[in-house]
Amino acid sequence: MLKPNFCKTFEDYDKNVFLPNIDNQLKTCSRVDVVWDEYREDSLKASTRGERGKEIRKRDQEDSAIPGNWESFLRIYDNKTGLFTYLAEQLTSKDTSQISPCNHEEADKRIMLHVKDAVQTGMRQIMIRTLDNDVVVIAISIVHKLNILNLWTAFGVGKKSKIHTSS
Repeated sequence: MLKPNFCKTFEDYDKNVFLPNIDNQLKTCSRVDVVWDEYREDSLKASTRGERGKEIRKRDQEDSAIPGNWESFLRIYDNKTGLFTYLAEQLTSKDTSQISPCNHEEADKRIMLHVKDAVQTGMRQIMIRTLDNDVVVIAISIVHKLNILNLWTAFGVGKKSKIHTSS
């Protein structure tokens, strides 16, 4: 979702794209949870991911160069795992004891645990930013179980849609 335009290293990406995006979101809200898919070796999906092709894994340390083809880089789950781990380390740590341990591999289900946790800590207006339509379907299916005032979804960096308003 956040392309590394003009970034030369992963540190550039972190400091000039990723963290400023989080800071910008925090201007209009009081909490941002970042949730990524997990890529497990013992998963049924591992064989499907393996069919996407293999490349030489890029090192994702802060001084490592950003690969020329970002989309190809992100098709390799080891690359995504390393990148997500690096970016997560750059964020302020958060107590996740209320939502851990979690055995859901895909973020779409784990996002709902974050929504539930946000509601339990007093948040009543929630916005979910995603690239996956499944997240919207899951959110619609559980929203009636939550004491929530408003729930919005946003796709990528695009338009927001309200999917629930409490009456």
